[in-house]
Amino acid sequence: MDLSSINSGVLLTVGSIVFSAGAFYAVSRRDAQATRADMLRMNADTRLDIADIKSDLKALNKVVMDVALQNQRLDNQGERLNVIEKRFEARWDELRRGEGLITGR
Repeated sequence: MDLSSINSGVLLTVGSIVFSAGAFYAVSRRDAQATRADMLRMNADTRLDIADIKSDLKALNKVVMDVALQNQRLDNQGERLNVIEKRFEARWDELRRGEGLITGR
C-alpha cells in the first residue's frame, strides 16, 4: 500500500481508533487515581474507626472488670453473712435450750 491509495475513510477509521484508545487511557487513568484517593481516604477513616473501637474496648474491659470485682465482693459478703447466720443459729439454739448466756438482773 502506498500513500496515494490511502483515502479519507481509512484515515478517519485509524484516527477514531487512536482517539478512542487515548480517551480510554485517559478515563482509565483518572478512574485509577480516583480509586486510589478513595482507598487512601477509606484507610484513614478505617484507622480512625479502629482507634475508636480500641478506646471503646478499653472502656468495655474496665466495665467488665468492675462488674467481675463487684460480683466477687458480693460473693464474699454472702459467705460472711452465711457464717454470721450459722453463728446466730447456734447461739439461738443454745438460748432455746437454756445453755446460752443468761445474766441476772
